[in-house]
Amino acid sequence: MKIEKNLYCKRFLLLSFVLVLFLGLASVASATTLFFDDFNGGPDVAWSNQYGSWTVTSGGSYISLSPKSSNPTYSSINTLPLLTDFALDIDVNNLQHGGIFLRSTSRDRGVALILRSNGTIYWHKRSGGRWGSKLGEVFGVAEMAPGEDVSLRIEVIGVTYSVYLNGASAAVTTLTDYAYTGGYVALYDYSDSMTFDNVRVSDFANPVPEPSTYLLLGSGLLGLVIWRRRARKNS
Repeated sequence: MKIEKNLYCKRFLLLSFVLVLFLGLASVASATTLFFDDFNGGPDVAWSNQYGSWTVTSGGSYISLSPKSSNPTYSSINTLPLLTDFALDIDVNNLQHGGIFLRSTSRDRGVALILRSNGTIYWHKRSGGRWGSKLGEVFGVAEMAPGEDVSLRIEVIGVTYSVYLNGASAAVTTLTDYAYTGGYVALYDYSDSMTFDNVRVSDFANPVPEPSTYLLLGSGLLGLVIWRRRARKNS
Protein backbone atom coordinates (compact mmCIF):
# COMPACT_ATOMS: atom_id res chain seq x y z
CA MET A 1 0.00 0.00 0.00
CA LYS A 2 2.84 2.38 0.89
CA ILE A 3 4.58 1.68 -2.45
CA GLU A 4 1.34 2.29 -4.34
CA LYS A 5 0.78 5.57 -2.50
CA ASN A 6 4.31 6.73 -3.27
CA LEU A 7 3.74 5.85 -6.92
CA TYR A 8 0.61 7.98 -7.07
CA CYS A 9 2.42 10.88 -5.37
CA LYS A 10 5.30 10.56 -7.81
CA ARG A 11 2.97 10.66 -10.80
CA PHE A 12 1.05 13.61 -9.41
CA LEU A 13 4.18 15.65 -8.72
CA LEU A 14 5.64 14.77 -12.11
CA LEU A 15 2.49 15.92 -13.89
CA SER A 16 2.46 19.10 -11.78
CA PHE A 17 6.05 19.84 -12.71
CA VAL A 18 5.34 19.30 -16.42
CA LEU A 19 2.38 21.68 -16.18
CA VAL A 20 4.47 24.34 -14.44
CA LEU A 21 7.19 23.97 -17.06
CA PHE A 22 4.66 24.27 -19.89
CA LEU A 23 3.11 27.40 -18.42
CA GLY A 24 6.53 28.90 -17.88
CA LEU A 25 7.65 28.26 -21.44
CA ALA A 26 4.38 29.65 -22.77
CA SER A 27 5.03 32.82 -20.84
CA VAL A 28 8.60 33.02 -22.13
CA ALA A 29 7.27 32.83 -25.70
CA SER A 30 4.98 35.83 -25.27
CA ALA A 31 5.74 38.92 -27.32
CA THR A 32 7.53 41.98 -25.99
CA THR A 33 6.23 45.50 -26.60
CA LEU A 34 8.89 47.50 -28.44
CA PHE A 35 6.92 50.68 -28.98
CA PHE A 36 3.58 52.18 -27.99
CA ASP A 37 2.00 55.57 -28.64
CA ASP A 38 -1.54 56.71 -27.86
CA PHE A 39 -0.70 60.30 -28.92
CA ASN A 40 -2.03 61.77 -25.71
CA GLY A 41 -0.04 64.95 -25.22
CA GLY A 42 1.45 64.80 -28.73
CA PRO A 43 3.34 62.29 -30.89
CA ASP A 44 6.23 60.26 -29.54
CA VAL A 45 9.61 61.74 -30.52
CA ALA A 46 10.36 58.49 -32.38
CA TRP A 47 8.01 59.45 -35.23
CA SER A 48 10.00 60.72 -38.21
CA ASN A 49 7.29 62.95 -39.77
CA GLN A 50 9.33 62.87 -42.97
CA TYR A 51 6.59 63.60 -45.50
CA GLY A 52 3.07 64.91 -45.02
CA SER A 53 3.22 67.38 -42.11
CA TRP A 54 1.94 64.93 -39.52
CA THR A 55 0.38 66.21 -36.33
CA VAL A 56 -1.95 65.20 -33.50
CA THR A 57 -5.64 66.12 -33.52
CA SER A 58 -7.48 67.62 -30.56
CA GLY A 59 -8.92 64.15 -29.95
CA GLY A 60 -5.45 62.63 -29.58
CA SER A 61 -4.84 60.79 -32.86
CA TYR A 62 -2.23 61.08 -35.63
CA ILE A 63 -3.04 62.69 -38.99
CA SER A 64 -1.28 63.99 -42.10
CA LEU A 65 -2.12 67.56 -43.02
CA SER A 66 -0.78 67.11 -46.57
CA PRO A 67 -2.01 63.70 -47.76
CA LYS A 68 -0.63 62.37 -51.03
CA SER A 69 -0.45 59.10 -52.93
CA SER A 70 1.97 59.48 -55.87
CA ASN A 71 4.62 60.81 -53.47
CA PRO A 72 3.09 59.24 -50.39
CA THR A 73 3.00 60.71 -46.94
CA TYR A 74 5.33 58.80 -44.67
CA SER A 75 6.04 58.87 -40.95
CA SER A 76 8.13 55.99 -39.62
CA ILE A 77 9.14 54.86 -36.14
CA ASN A 78 12.79 55.87 -36.25
CA THR A 79 13.87 53.88 -33.21
CA LEU A 80 13.00 50.56 -34.91
CA PRO A 81 14.96 50.52 -38.19
CA LEU A 82 15.39 46.77 -38.66
CA LEU A 83 12.11 45.11 -37.76
CA THR A 84 11.90 41.56 -39.06
CA ASP A 85 9.33 39.37 -37.28
CA PHE A 86 6.82 41.54 -35.42
CA ALA A 87 3.18 42.38 -34.77
CA LEU A 88 1.59 45.79 -35.20
CA ASP A 89 -1.65 46.69 -33.43
CA ILE A 90 -3.22 49.96 -34.54
CA ASP A 91 -6.57 51.77 -34.55
CA VAL A 92 -7.66 53.52 -37.74
CA ASN A 93 -10.34 56.15 -37.16
CA ASN A 94 -12.77 57.64 -39.70
CA LEU A 95 -11.68 55.23 -42.41
CA GLN A 96 -11.04 56.82 -45.81
CA HIS A 97 -7.89 55.95 -47.78
CA GLY A 98 -4.47 55.22 -46.33
CA GLY A 99 -2.32 52.45 -44.99
CA ILE A 100 0.77 51.15 -43.24
CA PHE A 101 4.27 50.53 -44.56
CA LEU A 102 6.03 47.38 -43.31
CA ARG A 103 9.72 46.49 -43.56
CA SER A 104 10.25 49.74 -45.40
CA THR A 105 13.53 51.57 -45.89
CA SER A 106 11.82 54.74 -47.12
CA ARG A 107 8.54 55.81 -48.68
CA ASP A 108 9.93 54.46 -51.97
CA ARG A 109 10.64 50.89 -50.86
CA GLY A 110 8.72 48.40 -48.75
CA VAL A 111 5.48 46.47 -48.38
CA ALA A 112 2.33 48.53 -47.80
CA LEU A 113 -1.09 47.48 -46.56
CA ILE A 114 -3.73 49.71 -48.18
CA LEU A 115 -7.17 50.42 -46.70
CA ARG A 116 -10.04 51.89 -48.71
CA SER A 117 -13.41 53.05 -47.38
CA ASN A 118 -15.18 51.22 -50.22
CA GLY A 119 -14.58 48.00 -48.28
CA THR A 120 -11.38 47.08 -50.09
CA ILE A 121 -8.11 46.01 -48.51
CA TYR A 122 -4.96 44.90 -50.34
CA TRP A 123 -1.16 44.86 -50.36
CA HIS A 124 1.27 46.86 -52.47
CA LYS A 125 4.98 46.39 -52.97
CA ARG A 126 6.64 49.74 -53.48
CA SER A 127 10.00 49.84 -55.23
CA GLY A 128 11.91 52.60 -56.98
CA GLY A 129 9.27 55.11 -55.97
CA ARG A 130 6.48 53.24 -57.77
CA TRP A 131 3.45 51.35 -56.54
CA GLY A 132 3.32 47.74 -57.72
CA SER A 133 0.19 45.83 -58.63
CA LYS A 134 -2.49 45.09 -56.03
CA LEU A 135 -1.88 41.84 -54.16
CA GLY A 136 -4.24 39.78 -52.03
CA GLU A 137 -7.10 42.18 -52.73
CA VAL A 138 -10.31 41.59 -50.78
CA PHE A 139 -13.56 43.37 -51.64
CA GLY A 140 -16.71 44.07 -49.66
CA VAL A 141 -15.27 44.05 -46.15
CA ALA A 142 -18.29 45.09 -44.08
CA GLU A 143 -16.26 46.69 -41.28
CA MET A 144 -14.58 49.05 -43.74
CA ALA A 145 -17.37 51.47 -44.62
CA PRO A 146 -16.64 55.20 -44.96
CA GLY A 147 -16.08 56.86 -41.60
CA GLU A 148 -15.85 53.59 -39.66
CA ASP A 149 -13.26 52.98 -36.93
CA VAL A 150 -11.32 49.72 -37.27
CA SER A 151 -8.69 47.96 -35.19
CA LEU A 152 -5.97 46.17 -37.09
CA ARG A 153 -3.46 43.55 -36.07
CA ILE A 154 -0.74 42.94 -38.64
CA GLU A 155 1.63 40.02 -38.14
CA VAL A 156 4.86 39.77 -40.11
CA ILE A 157 6.61 36.43 -39.67
CA GLY A 158 9.22 35.18 -42.11
CA VAL A 159 7.87 35.79 -45.61
CA THR A 160 4.23 35.96 -44.52
CA TYR A 161 2.25 39.14 -43.86
CA SER A 162 -1.22 38.74 -42.30
CA VAL A 163 -3.83 41.27 -41.20
CA TYR A 164 -6.73 40.75 -38.79
CA LEU A 165 -9.68 43.12 -38.33
CA ASN A 166 -11.37 43.99 -35.02
CA GLY A 167 -9.99 41.03 -33.06
CA ALA A 168 -10.96 38.35 -35.59
CA SER A 169 -9.08 35.04 -35.37
CA ALA A 170 -8.91 34.59 -39.15
CA ALA A 171 -6.80 36.85 -41.35
CA VAL A 172 -8.76 38.98 -43.81
CA THR A 173 -5.84 38.89 -46.25
CA THR A 174 -2.29 37.54 -46.36
CA LEU A 175 0.77 38.14 -48.50
CA THR A 176 3.80 35.97 -49.15
CA ASP A 177 6.83 38.00 -50.20
CA TYR A 178 10.58 37.36 -50.25
CA ALA A 179 11.74 40.81 -51.33
CA TYR A 180 12.00 42.63 -48.00
CA THR A 181 13.61 41.13 -44.90
CA GLY A 182 13.52 44.06 -42.49
CA GLY A 183 12.86 47.76 -42.10
CA TYR A 184 10.63 50.41 -40.59
CA VAL A 185 6.95 50.51 -39.74
CA ALA A 186 5.49 53.73 -41.14
CA LEU A 187 2.09 55.33 -41.66
CA TYR A 188 0.61 56.50 -44.96
CA ASP A 189 -2.43 58.78 -45.35
CA TYR A 190 -4.27 59.77 -48.52
CA SER A 191 -7.22 61.58 -47.00
CA ASP A 192 -7.75 64.76 -45.03
CA SER A 193 -9.66 63.17 -42.16
CA MET A 194 -8.50 59.59 -41.49
CA THR A 195 -6.38 59.26 -38.34
CA PHE A 196 -4.29 56.64 -36.54
CA ASP A 197 -4.18 55.84 -32.82
CA ASN A 198 -2.89 53.38 -30.21
CA VAL A 199 0.10 52.15 -32.21
CA ARG A 200 1.80 49.16 -30.62
CA VAL A 201 4.73 47.20 -32.07
CA SER A 202 5.59 43.84 -30.51
CA ASP A 203 8.57 41.62 -31.26
CA PHE A 204 8.09 37.92 -31.95
CA ALA A 205 11.76 37.17 -32.44
CA ASN A 206 13.32 38.12 -29.09
CA PRO A 207 10.76 37.86 -26.27
CA VAL A 208 11.95 38.66 -22.76
CA PRO A 209 10.68 36.45 -19.91
CA GLU A 210 8.68 38.20 -17.20
CA PRO A 211 9.84 37.89 -13.56
CA SER A 212 6.74 35.83 -12.77
CA THR A 213 7.94 33.25 -15.30
CA TYR A 214 11.17 32.66 -13.37
CA LEU A 215 9.22 32.49 -10.10
CA LEU A 216 6.86 29.89 -11.54
CA LEU A 217 9.63 27.70 -12.89
CA GLY A 218 11.68 28.07 -9.70
CA SER A 219 8.74 27.02 -7.54
CA GLY A 220 8.20 23.91 -9.64
CA LEU A 221 11.85 22.91 -9.46
CA LEU A 222 11.99 23.53 -5.70
CA GLY A 223 8.90 21.38 -5.17
CA LEU A 224 10.44 18.55 -7.12
CA VAL A 225 13.69 18.73 -5.11
CA ILE A 226 11.79 18.66 -1.80
CA TRP A 227 9.74 15.69 -2.90
CA ARG A 228 12.84 13.77 -3.97
CA ARG A 229 14.49 14.34 -0.57
CA ARG A 230 11.41 13.15 1.32
CA ALA A 231 11.12 10.10 -0.91
CA ARG A 232 14.70 9.12 -0.14
CA LYS A 233 14.15 9.49 3.62
CA ASN A 234 11.05 7.27 3.52
CA SER A 235 12.69 4.57 1.39
